[in-house]
Amino acid sequence: MLLQALKQFLLILLKLSRHAYQFAHTRVLRLQKRHQTRSHEQKGGLAVRFSARRVAIVVLSSDNHAAPFIVNLMNGLAENGFFILAVAARKLPPDLKNSVLSHCHHVIEKFSIRPDFGSIKTGWEWIKKNDALQGIDKLAIANDSLYYPKRISSTIGQMLALKGDWLSLFESSPLPAHPQSFFQILRAPVFKADAFEEFWHNDAITTARLHEIVTGETGLASALLKAGFASQAYYHVARVQADILAALENESIPAGLQDALSLTLGFERNSKNGRLPPRAQGALTLPVSEVARRIGKLAEGNNPAHALGLLCNYLYQAPVKRDICSYNALDAHDLLALVQGFSVTEKKAMTADLARLSIAANIAGIRKLPQRFVRTAQRKQDS
Repeated sequence: MLLQALKQFLLILLKLSRHAYQFAHTRVLRLQKRHQTRSHEQKGGLAVRFSARRVAIVVLSSDNHAAPFIVNLMNGLAENGFFILAVAARKLPPDLKNSVLSHCHHVIEKFSIRPDFGSIKTGWEWIKKNDALQGIDKLAIANDSLYYPKRISSTIGQMLALKGDWLSLFESSPLPAHPQSFFQILRAPVFKADAFEEFWHNDAITTARLHEIVTGETGLASALLKAGFASQAYYHVARVQADILAALENESIPAGLQDALSLTLGFERNSKNGRLPPRAQGALTLPVSEVARRIGKLAEGNNPAHALGLLCNYLYQAPVKRDICSYNALDAHDLLALVQGFSVTEKKAMTADLARLSIAANIAGIRKLPQRFVRTAQRKQDS
């Protein structure tokens, strides 16, 4: 009796798995058909140089909340001599599109199964077909997943002064470290390498690769690492440790830095109860060497853009991940109180975006941001 029931259960499970495969197969074929549709292109408002040496692919989502930060990014790229190619995997809302058009050289709207890396591939293929862009020696790849301050222009300039061929804002752990994909600058030895070209050539979506849709970042990084390239992060851990050690040697430590450091050292993940990370009480009474060690430990065991994001922003006015409050990393109220380099208008946009992301995080099963903090921050900015 029990054996018969088990057989029936296995047969039902087999039928369901076949139906699931057929559904996925049909879905992929439909996506492939949409992926092959013609793109809509339009020239932007920035004047095109006769022959650009620097090109940036800026990947956009259809999100109006990101508009002021996209403008900061594009202005920073333009001020550093980049030809700016904006690529969106969906049709952009009219307001966002008008804002983007006035701050870039060219816009492409083309459906992509993978919004980020599919759009990068679209942009890279467009660049290779453009005769005026064949002599480039630097390729920037960025997306709108960060709150970019106006200081990003200076940051890009300082990154370009570095000697590395593969630069990023942050790197990912665990080892081997690789650059996070939301902002990178590649020099010619990297983007002209066989490993780079082969990655995009082999990057075709098929049913067999349905489970690899989210592997773009690690896939490209792995290919370049295997080819012998080494990445260099602008906000690397050793730099943060050294600057914190220097700051703690001063007799007077700003209250804001104390708070940012206490929040950073209190960073923790608690997926079971979704509690926010507590402040590390007495953090400043620790030996400075212990503070530096704990910062390094945080970066090794967590995403540095989340674990050290607030601290890097306070120290350097670094861009901040838009989802920094969605993974038990930070409270929205604390972020808005301590974040540096943003105007009142930009903070209002940030507040609205944090409120929207908190709802999405809650639907996805991630801890919901306490709405009272977002509302309190909004009232303070309005007063």
